[in-house]
Amino acid sequence: MNGAQKVMNGLHVVPSRGSRGVALISALFIVVVLLILTGSLLDLMPQELRSVAYSSYDNRALYVADAGVENYVRAIEEALPGTYCTTLNYQFAPEPDGSQAHFSVNCRDFQVVNGLQSYYVTSTGYSPQGTDRKIDAVITEVAFSIYDYFSVENESGNWWVSGLSQFNGPVYLQGNSQNPVNFQFFDGRSSIGLDKMTVVNNVHWYQNQPPASNPDWLSMDASGQAGMSFTNTPVNFPPDVASILIANQAYNGTNGSGSFPAPSGAGVYMNGANVASASGGTLNSGIFVNGSANVSFSSTSTTQTITFAPPSGGCSGANPIPNTVTATVNYSTNQTTVVTGSHNATYSGVPSGQPASGSGANGALFVDGTACNVAGTVHGQFTLAVPDTTNVTDDIHLFGNLTYQNDPQTCNCSSTDVLGMYAHNVDVDWGAGNNLTIEAAIFAGNSHDVSSNDGQGSFKPNFDIYSKPLTGYLHVFGSTVQNQTVALGVYNQGCGCMVHAYNDSYFYDSRFKDLTPPYYPRTGLYRIIVFKDEGI
Repeated sequence: MNGAQKVMNGLHVVPSRGSRGVALISALFIVVVLLILTGSLLDLMPQELRSVAYSSYDNRALYVADAGVENYVRAIEEALPGTYCTTLNYQFAPEPDGSQAHFSVNCRDFQVVNGLQSYYVTSTGYSPQGTDRKIDAVITEVAFSIYDYFSVENESGNWWVSGLSQFNGPVYLQGNSQNPVNFQFFDGRSSIGLDKMTVVNNVHWYQNQPPASNPDWLSMDASGQAGMSFTNTPVNFPPDVASILIANQAYNGTNGSGSFPAPSGAGVYMNGANVASASGGTLNSGIFVNGSANVSFSSTSTTQTITFAPPSGGCSGANPIPNTVTATVNYSTNQTTVVTGSHNATYSGVPSGQPASGSGANGALFVDGTACNVAGTVHGQFTLAVPDTTNVTDDIHLFGNLTYQNDPQTCNCSSTDVLGMYAHNVDVDWGAGNNLTIEAAIFAGNSHDVSSNDGQGSFKPNFDIYSKPLTGYLHVFGSTVQNQTVALGVYNQGCGCMVHAYNDSYFYDSRFKDLTPPYYPRTGLYRIIVFKDEGI
């Protein structure tokens, strides 16, 4: 048979010359196409390699710019106290070809925002063979109020127990070899920590049995073992100058000269003058009380009244003020009226908040003595402080509920009411009442207490807890920072329950992540809260 043969009876027939010619042409066509594609690929590869290289150089510039921001944070911390708003330049070691990566950080603005020193900076990173990259960042200082609970020393016999003790914010607990941080956990009970817990130095577990399983760790922290950090690196307490700073801001609205104000007589002072004879004017300060006094707060939706009176009851102090002084802050009219006896004076401005410019009317309230019978309702932004240095130590005594006019726990609103308390000890006096609520950022103790391990500087009861009946809860909403943890009640390990005085609980005011009371003590640390890569 001529031509192409069919497959018949299972036998293959050899194809014709025409079929073999078509196959050869197809193969040659495929080879040509592959050669063209290979040539194109070889042409694109150098371009892609150059693109990757430039991308790598750009990323190096980004890392250099990031290093600039981190270095600026360090420079601010090392420059304390004071303001560091300047330009920071740095060149890295030369590369083999002699080129050098470097960064330049420019401070574009400085403000006091929510009571915290804040810097807006732009960092430009330069990488050899590449282009520059820019980063915008906002850096702000860290106040101690960022903690739900902070303690350097643990009183002997004080325990943190799952199901009884609970923190919903950041916690820092530090112990020592004599008095470690004591923990007792019960599987199935609620966790002690609902946020991150940092434990420093010595820890003691009930019956020397540390957590050994996931349920054990969950009874300690809601995130389990990952929620607890154990370290030997402590956080430093602020220097004594913090107490002097708020005293001078209260007296005349300045930072002072490193010493406490020394007015001539006992009484209440604003703008550096005794209000008993002052004629008012523009308010440039907080309120300074020269002498021990009762301090009570009352408020309406538009006003805050602060009453200073001679100490009474079981609380007393040196150099008591002679007369009652009432300061009424009217936010709707931006005026403060002060009445003492038959004399009154009206000021333009209100003593609330911390001014962004560093001067002007502010919420610094300072009692140069003992602040007694503190209670009431707060509207505005204030810090109540008494002297607390190595040589001078005074206390604040609480005698009742201390709450906010716009209560962030219940008002379902954006409350801006804030109170700080800063003293050697913040005492709860017996008779203050059952089921107390304290809404404030509490700070007790100083750097001398920490360094000398003297067992002072506490939020504590001003009575013998073993002699008192079970009085209900003491609920702190805000932040509690102190040198030494002191028990406010008696816990029975047998029943796992409270049997005397107060069952204290601490609930974090989450607003303190970004807000702090005026002139509240700082940690000396800064953090980056905004970071934006502006690109090439």
